Amino acid sequence: LESPWVKLAAFLAPDFPSPDGGVSGDAWRRFLLGCSVCAVLPLLLGWAVGIAVLVRSCMVKRVRGRSQPKARALVCVSRSAVLLALAGLVTLVSVGYHGVSTGVANVSAAAVDAESVESAGIATASNVEQIFNTVATLAPTCSPAVQEQLSDVKKQIMTASITLRGFNEDVVKIRGYLDRAHTTANSAKTVSLFVLVLPSVFVLACCCSIMHLVRKTRRRRLTSGSCNHCVLRSITVCLFVPTVMLIALVTAGEVFVGVSTGSFCRNVDTNVLTYTHHFASDLAYNVSSYYITGKGSNPLVRDLGDANASLTQASRLLAEIRPTGASDCKVQTAVDSVTKQADEAGNSMSAATRILSPEHVYSYYKVAVHDELCSAFISSVGWLVVSQFLLGIVFLPSLACMASSFYEQWAASRVVDPEASTSLDSLTEGCGSSQVSGL
Repeated sequence: LESPWVKLAAFLAPDFPSPDGGVSGDAWRRFLLGCSVCAVLPLLLGWAVGIAVLVRSCMVKRVRGRSQPKARALVCVSRSAVLLALAGLVTLVSVGYHGVSTGVANVSAAAVDAESVESAGIATASNVEQIFNTVATLAPTCSPAVQEQLSDVKKQIMTASITLRGFNEDVVKIRGYLDRAHTTANSAKTVSLFVLVLPSVFVLACCCSIMHLVRKTRRRRLTSGSCNHCVLRSITVCLFVPTVMLIALVTAGEVFVGVSTGSFCRNVDTNVLTYTHHFASDLAYNVSSYYITGKGSNPLVRDLGDANASLTQASRLLAEIRPTGASDCKVQTAVDSVTKQADEAGNSMSAATRILSPEHVYSYYKVAVHDELCSAFISSVGWLVVSQFLLGIVFLPSLACMASSFYEQWAASRVVDPEASTSLDSLTEGCGSSQVSGL
């Protein structure tokens, strides 16, 4: 059920513009115009129907006396509208909201992993600093020849320390990008849920008010229904018409979002990399390109590899001077300490490397972007547009017109009823002041 909506959105969508064109560029204007054409149609149709319902509510038809009208069709349409509104809410929550929540959760998990990598980098840097202090403390107690060899060891350790410092700075930047993305996505999820749920709440209010009004009228069989007809007009003007127009406005916004998202998802990997390269740093682009395309090298993993190579070289050089320095300084003690600290640093780097593996990181991107944004989200928007369009263009206007006809026929049936105390004229006169106040 997801594929047709994704294909339709991609078919209707114009080409997604390049960020190099700028917000005021011709490419962006054509893109916004192309997306707006699809969104304007339901907006104009919905507002036209809303105005028609408003005009119908201001008219009173004189109906000849007949038997008491049946409310079965009116109740059936009202219940159908309620079921359709509930179906839209279920679709929104089970598909759209769940999909967006899953995408946000994956972004959050990626941010947590970045924090874990940052912690591993800090722990590794601390171990490297301890190794350097151990070697620096050992050097003054050794002979000049050993000190010269230890100097080479310290150079390797310093290289590893500098590399890890750059690694940690890069991880902090990547984590900052992920944190901002998570905050933005979480805020958008909350706002969109409120906006999309609001029309369904108004629809339920309209249907419940009509059903309550009709039930109240039918229970009081001797009344002419004039007062309830006045209430119906006020409900139509104050609730039905704004609801129809609100649904049209929200539906237009959903169409715009769906079409623009379909345009972005038509070449989603290319668009993600293009905008990352334009708005973020070269580091973010290189890392993203490595994980999305599977080509090139990961600068973060490369830094860990270089640091590990420098530590390995330092340990090897230190092990080679053990026989020479054993007689004049405590090289053996230093070797044991350095080996232990180097193992701890290696474990931290191995943990960070596992987190940064392509299979692990790409799974977050695939679920958040491909599976949710470009599939489940577009599908939920499509079904929501259909349900809200039917509610705003078909069910609510039909319900308002059927309710008006019901009370006109009810008043006419009271005219020929010998027990009736009012006529159709009382319906018109009794509604005068209420109609003016409702309008």
